[in-house]
Amino acid sequence: MRKPVVCVLSEIPKVADVIRQSCSTVVSKVTSVAPYNITEKDVKLLDEAEVIVSEPHFARHWLYGRPNLKLVHGTWAGIDSIMKLISAGGETPSFKYCKFGGVFGQPMAEYVVGQIVAHERNFRLAYKEQQSATWSSELRDFMFNESRPLNSLSIGILGFGEIAKKVAEACKAFGMKIWTLVTTVPSDENKCLYVDEYRPAEGIDELLSNCHYVCNILPSTQLTRGLPQVTVTPHVAAVTMPHQVAEVIAENLHNYANDRPLNYLIDWNKGY
Repeated sequence: MRKPVVCVLSEIPKVADVIRQSCSTVVSKVTSVAPYNITEKDVKLLDEAEVIVSEPHFARHWLYGRPNLKLVHGTWAGIDSIMKLISAGGETPSFKYCKFGGVFGQPMAEYVVGQIVAHERNFRLAYKEQQSATWSSELRDFMFNESRPLNSLSIGILGFGEIAKKVAEACKAFGMKIWTLVTTVPSDENKCLYVDEYRPAEGIDELLSNCHYVCNILPSTQLTRGLPQVTVTPHVAAVTMPHQVAEVIAENLHNYANDRPLNYLIDWNKGY
């Protein structure tokens, strides 16, 4: 069993402490570096590490030039900031990278359903009128003429990974029709019970023309940038919780130490 040196470069509280406690049998040492105002001592700790735990936007501190680095474990699901640096430098990293995952499906699904309900019930106008203690004809007209039940609506989900499946499940529970855009349409026996219509990438126009709502959960790549978006979440649809970060990373450190397959391993060539 290998016992790597782990360095935590993160602004998420107590991640290093939890990793020390839960991974004492599979790591030789856990060090911690504050991500701002890095000193020469901190650089030595980063150089010593075989595994670095970090947010993607601190990639400039570890993407290149770390002699012992074999694995970086992210604390976020996205890797846009890393891929931009790679594109600018033109070099594919030699180390492996695991993104943070496995916990975003439920909160993301709640957020999507909440956004749809808020729009269909015009909660913004309702809240405004509540504040002024009024009940206007505008809101009444909206509720009687424009508000629609969810089971009369369809949603197109772009991408169908772990998060998208949870979104589909939640929307189907309210009777919505589910369309999804996928790289490869699965065989009948492998199709998801929550999905009514599958379309490959070239079928996006058909999907868009048949859906009242579109939820884009695809990773940001050259193929997916510029897709139509109306409501863009301010990175709060599903947030990273400190205890979840530590749990997910601890499990992967045990996998790494025992030469087992790593969870949430990204493909540098695909960008996700």
